[in-house]
Amino acid sequence: TLAVLKDVFEVSTTQESYVVGEGATVVMKCTTVTSQAPSHIRFFSPSGLLLNGAGSEEVNQRVILSSLSQESATISSVTYSRTLILTDALVGDSGAYTCEATNDKNVKNKIFFNVHVEAILSITDALEAIIQQPVHM
Repeated sequence: TLAVLKDVFEVSTTQESYVVGEGATVVMKCTTVTSQAPSHIRFFSPSGLLLNGAGSEEVNQRVILSSLSQESATISSVTYSRTLILTDALVGDSGAYTCEATNDKNVKNKIFFNVHVEAILSITDALEAIIQQPVHM
C-alpha cells in the first residue's frame, strides 16, 4: 500500500502583539510548517513596503532580517523560520507588520504582527519643557 502524504502549509508565531517603549527592540519570528521548503518567507512594513534582505542582513540601520532557517523535520513536514528584528524602536514604527510565506505551489499564507511603540518622556525632558515655558505676569 502506498501512503499519500497530505500537503501541510501553516504559518504561525508565538507572539502577535507588541507594546514597547521607544528605544526597545522588537523581535518578530515567523514560523512555517510545510511539506516542502517554502519559496519565500517575506516581511512587509505597516505601509506595505517589502523589507528586503537576502540572507541575514541589515535592511536599514535599525531593521535586521534573518536568513531562512530550518528548525526541525519529520517524515511529513519541515519547520522553517525567519525573524525580523526592529532595534531602537520609534513611535513611527508602530503598525501592522506582515509575514507572508509562499510555498512551491505559489500558495500564500500570512500572519500579522501588531506593534505599538509608546513615547517615553524623561524627567529631564519634562523639566526642560517646564523651564522653557514663558512666565506670564
